[in-house]
Amino acid sequence: MQMEMAMSGRTNEIQTFEIDKAIAVLGFFVERTRESMYSLMKLMYLADKLHLERYGRFIVGDTYSALKQGPVPTCTYNMLKHLRGEDRKPEFSVAEKYFVYSDNHDVALIHDVDMDELSSGEIACLETIHNVYESLGKWGVRDLSHDPAWADAWESKKSKKSVPIALESIASQLDNGEMLLEHLRDRHPGEVEQPAVRKRLFKKQA
Repeated sequence: MQMEMAMSGRTNEIQTFEIDKAIAVLGFFVERTRESMYSLMKLMYLADKLHLERYGRFIVGDTYSALKQGPVPTCTYNMLKHLRGEDRKPEFSVAEKYFVYSDNHDVALIHDVDMDELSSGEIACLETIHNVYESLGKWGVRDLSHDPAWADAWESKKSKKSVPIALESIASQLDNGEMLLEHLRDRHPGEVEQPAVRKRLFKKQA
């Protein structure tokens, strides 16, 4: 199941949120960490940053918002709100098969997720971030997620409770940020205008 949404930033892209992949990613981290919703959102952010750096896109096509607690994948967060009985939407009902959301913001896995929804490269990014979690713990993950992209967005919020984090802001802080920005500004990445950029970015893509 897919949803289309506009990305924030100057790229003016329409991004596709893939609910089945989001369930797989969330299930991966729930099963391996048993952390609350707050840490799960940060783990997803770090995994998406790594996948963006390696392959030029986010794993499930989500967008990110800056909240006081840190960066949040917008559609995945809305899916969790559906599970806890807030702002319910029929497109998120499929998640009820896999997760239960408790009052203390814990997320329990009640059915195995389908990891075949994810590519080997996507799973490798999840495993890398899980290793970071194993090494640093949830507070280290929190510190890593409170990066300049989140901080800049949060400082601009004024009276709002949340504010979008621009994709370009996230990409610009990565080691290959300039190439990523050039790729993201390409409105037709399947055509031939920027073959050299794509070759450098995706030479190891799975």
